[in-house]
Amino acid sequence: MANFRNKILSCATSEEAQWPAWTEAKGEALMVSNPGVKVVGKDEYMAEYFRRGTWLALAEKDPGKDGFDVLWSDVCRRFLTKASEYFAEASAPIPACPLNFQVGDNERISYGCYNTYTRLQHHRDEAVGSLEQVGYIRQHALHAVRSRVESPCWDWIEPKMAEVNGVDDTAKTNGVNGHHGSQTMDIDALVVGAGFGGIYQLKKFLDLGLSAKAIDTAGDVGGTWFWNQYPGAMSDTEAYLYRYSWDAEDLQSYPWDKHYVYQAEVLKYLKHVVERHDLRRHMFFNTTLTDATWDDDARVWAVKTSAGTTFRARYLVTALGLLSKQNFPVISGIDSYQGEKYHTGAWPAGVSLQGKRVGVIGNGSTGVQVVTEIAKDVAHLYSFQRNPQYSVPSGQRAVDPEYRRRVNENYQEIWRQVKDESKTAFGFPENEDRPTMSVDAETRKEIFETAWAKAAVSASSKIRAKVKDPVKARKLMPTQMYARRPLCDAGYYEQFNRSNVDVVSLHETPIEQITPKGIRTSDGVEYELDVIIFATGFDAVDGNYTRIAIKGRDGVSLKEHWEPTGPTTFLGLAVTGFPNMFMILGPNSPFSNIPPAIDTQVEFISDVVEAAEKTKQSSGRNPIVEATAKSESMWTDECDQVSRGSLFRRTDSWIFGANVPGKRHAVMFYFGGLAEYRKTLRKVAKNGWDGFTMG
Repeated sequence: MANFRNKILSCATSEEAQWPAWTEAKGEALMVSNPGVKVVGKDEYMAEYFRRGTWLALAEKDPGKDGFDVLWSDVCRRFLTKASEYFAEASAPIPACPLNFQVGDNERISYGCYNTYTRLQHHRDEAVGSLEQVGYIRQHALHAVRSRVESPCWDWIEPKMAEVNGVDDTAKTNGVNGHHGSQTMDIDALVVGAGFGGIYQLKKFLDLGLSAKAIDTAGDVGGTWFWNQYPGAMSDTEAYLYRYSWDAEDLQSYPWDKHYVYQAEVLKYLKHVVERHDLRRHMFFNTTLTDATWDDDARVWAVKTSAGTTFRARYLVTALGLLSKQNFPVISGIDSYQGEKYHTGAWPAGVSLQGKRVGVIGNGSTGVQVVTEIAKDVAHLYSFQRNPQYSVPSGQRAVDPEYRRRVNENYQEIWRQVKDESKTAFGFPENEDRPTMSVDAETRKEIFETAWAKAAVSASSKIRAKVKDPVKARKLMPTQMYARRPLCDAGYYEQFNRSNVDVVSLHETPIEQITPKGIRTSDGVEYELDVIIFATGFDAVDGNYTRIAIKGRDGVSLKEHWEPTGPTTFLGLAVTGFPNMFMILGPNSPFSNIPPAIDTQVEFISDVVEAAEKTKQSSGRNPIVEATAKSESMWTDECDQVSRGSLFRRTDSWIFGANVPGKRHAVMFYFGGLAEYRKTLRKVAKNGWDGFTMG
């Protein structure tokens, strides 16, 4: 223990950690865990705290649960709330400290740091008892942050972590902590991601008798539902469909007491599935794919991870999720804000909004849910909206026992309709045989009124009826076609009848700047805020793929392959030049309810792999499965043609990449419906895996 402590102290007091004389600025002083260290000054403030303070704190503090928690809440919360104040001037260089992961981008540093803390929270129970364990857990958290951004100073910290991490070998790869050391593991299949898709794909590979593992940056299973813990987070699919279709017994017995499931309930369900099928022992958490390269001679993927292990896998399946890479708006002054800032896609534990002045930027599905949930608790809420959207009542309510009985009795037929008859797979038939203008105005009104009662359509007149203040109602009125992701809510419009809730139209008064105190709009009004919430969505579909290094034949990366045209695939599953690699919900997958789409793709991938494994028996070599260039091109054209008939294409939205400045607008989904998509998959299989080469 003494040796371990000395190594930490050495890190904190080495020549590389020495600093110039402190300059006086803002009169700030910070005591770190060594009472003899005082830090004052602007640029040096946070840098010294992180370089010297955290190492000393790890050496001095009680590593028990409370001490560990207090240390990291102090470190990370201070960084989140204070960094922008001290690095406010754009021209000021950011000090090169161990947690300064991207010079010139304070926001990523702040959010990355805070995400470190939330990961630590998930694992602090495993970190009690010894400083060695604290060192391990801290390493995984730092590796996890490293995976999200570039790391020009990683060369400084990695040797330090290697030093302190060599103290013992007690950490085990058990699906709870991700420390598995520098080793190479030869396996049949590696699944990247442990959400809905990754969990099922891992199970299917194990069912085939393959040696398979799953890795995830997160601290546990859940995928999107692990990270999106913002207030009001809820599925917009009915509970009886927001689950796997393949476990008939579990469908009958697993409890759900409301028509729509909240984030915590989804996460609990996924953990239940993992335990029920004994999958956790095959999973590595706090473990991020940092590089994946195809070895053409050995016919395997060499996958390097943040935790030190290199996997050599014959098959690689990415289950990265549609909505994972957070998107932040480009707003002047964002670094200068002195209050709390959160992105809904990385919501930390323990945030209290009670009695605070809160601004929410964004009003898509997430923004609607956040506003609805927090309005009753905050002192004042400003909803900053660029494109007001239609939202319909979700009909959220308790499940009647008779309703559950009917669902259980008809589950087989329900899933048949969802998968093989429906476009959207939401559990109701679509009336494609009755165009809107095929009936007279009075009949249309009657149909719409009936549909509104069932939460199937929205109308401007309903907004006016719900929102009493005519000015607020006008600002909430959609001006674009109903051609974005359909939204549902549990009382969203009613929140604007509260005296403490206002809407700011960014069409009328765009955001001009984020100031140290809040948000200033073009009319000169400064909204003073304690908290800014970014409900600004994600770099959807391909964003996660272009930020990580996946290199296929001849060292060509996915990003390079997609650069000329935007993301392309065959069936949303495979890309030419990337053998034995499959994507779950890759670009140009079906635009539908997610769980049945995942079930469909996982089962198809597993069938392809099973067929390939049969060729191995005859050839004796590792089989190769690869989409042809022709099939990839034809599927991309098909998706483009089908989308031309969709209203989605006539509105700028994340569905075509329009929410990310500088991103190429491209078709990202197959709009032909899940049923038609499944017919295509069956045809491909029937015709000897047409569109793939196999051998």
